[in-house]
Amino acid sequence: MTNRRVDTDGPVTSITSPTSGTRVSGNVTLTAAAADPAGVTRVDFQVLLFGVWTTYCFDTSASYTCSGNSTGVADGSYQVRVVATDTLGHTTASAPITLIIDNTGPNATAVDSAANGATDGRIDAGDTITFTWSEPMAPASIMTGWNGGS
Repeated sequence: MTNRRVDTDGPVTSITSPTSGTRVSGNVTLTAAAADPAGVTRVDFQVLLFGVWTTYCFDTSASYTCSGNSTGVADGSYQVRVVATDTLGHTTASAPITLIIDNTGPNATAVDSAANGATDGRIDAGDTITFTWSEPMAPASIMTGWNGGS
C-alpha cells in the first residue's frame, strides 16, 4: 500500500499591509501572505465594485504585492481582499479589509473667533478661535506642537 496525501483545502491567505481602516492616497502598495503545502501559484488582489469582486492585479511569487495609483479613483471606502490559488487549483479568499481612499486635500471652510466682551476687534488671552475644515484634522497639522487643547 502506498501512502497518499489527499489535498482538498485551498491556501491560507491574508492581507498583511495596509491594515483595515487605513487612509490611502496616491500610489498604494498592498502586501499579502499565502501558504499551502502544495505550493501557491498566484495571488489575486480584488476590490468589491457594485457587489462584484473584481481582480485589479495579481502576483505569482512571494512576497505577494500589488501597487497602483489611486488618484483616478473616487474618494471613499473600499472593500479589498486577496484570493490565493494553489498548484492543484484550489482557491481561498482572505477576509476583506476596508481601505479609505482620500485623494482630496482638506479645505478650510471657516475661522471664527469669540471675544470675551472685547470690542476692539482683537483676539486676546481667554478668547477662542474655531477652525472649521472639510474633514477631520490633526491639530498639529494646523500649528506645530498643538494637541488641540486650549
